[in-house]
Amino acid sequence: MTLNEELSRTRAGRLALAEERLILDVTERICEEMQYQGVPRREVARKMKIKKSELDSLLDGRRLTVRIAAEMAFALGCTFKVSLERIER
Repeated sequence: MTLNEELSRTRAGRLALAEERLILDVTERICEEMQYQGVPRREVARKMKIKKSELDSLLDGRRLTVRIAAEMAFALGCTFKVSLERIER
C-alpha cells in the first residue's frame, strides 16, 4: 500500500493530503509565474522586503499563509483566483 493510499483511509490523513496539495499548488503557481516573467527569487524577495532565504523557506511551504501567498503574487503583479471543488466520496 502506498503512503497516499494509507493516508486516504482516515479523515485526518485525507485532510493532511488536502493541505499538502493546496500548499504545493500555491507554491508551484508562484514558481511558474516567476519563471514565466523571468523574475529571480531575489527580486521577489526584495519587493516583499524579506531575504531571499526567507522566500525560499516560504516557497518550501513550511510557513506559507494565505496572506503571504497573496503578497508573493502581488510582488509578481498577480492575484490568486480560488475555486472550491467537491470531493467525490
